[in-house]
Amino acid sequence: MHAVVSLLDDGYAKQVQALWAELYREFGVRGIFGSSYPHFSYQVAASYDVKRLAEALEPVANATAPFRIHTGGLGIFPGPRPVLFVPVVRSARLSRLQQALWRPMTGVATDVQGYYQPSFWMPHITIGYGDMDPEMLGRVVTHLSTRSFAWEIPIDNLAVIYERDGTQGVEFRLAFGGRKRRK
Repeated sequence: MHAVVSLLDDGYAKQVQALWAELYREFGVRGIFGSSYPHFSYQVAASYDVKRLAEALEPVANATAPFRIHTGGLGIFPGPRPVLFVPVVRSARLSRLQQALWRPMTGVATDVQGYYQPSFWMPHITIGYGDMDPEMLGRVVTHLSTRSFAWEIPIDNLAVIYERDGTQGVEFRLAFGGRKRRK
């Protein structure tokens, strides 16, 4: 699995990681704890031609100025193993960026997940998935229901993250506004 994402800044990344740790400690939810980089995704695919993807995304990253996203509340993707997330407000600017990325990403991808098509895309920061059943989800939501998730997060990058054999990492990271690429 690969994803084109924006990684959260250090402050919010630590906040999300602390939330993952709390859910692990309080409820044993470990689906995301310790195994991911706090982010929101523009597209997820089975794989990408990483070299061609970097070449395709670099002009978009260079032309994009850093911006802020806003979040609020909690969201749920239902199912036997529901996903709990913090919704990212889908602003016009964020939608334009995802649309600008869509064709270059899709042209070098294998098995793109349909949920990320521009017309269906729901940007979000995952806080629990994989090992919560509906009963556990209810307890977790009750536990979190008095908290504010009204965050304003600075976004200054595009990155490609991957998961292979249970290991996650960053393929590459592009800074917005033409700054240098980082691994």
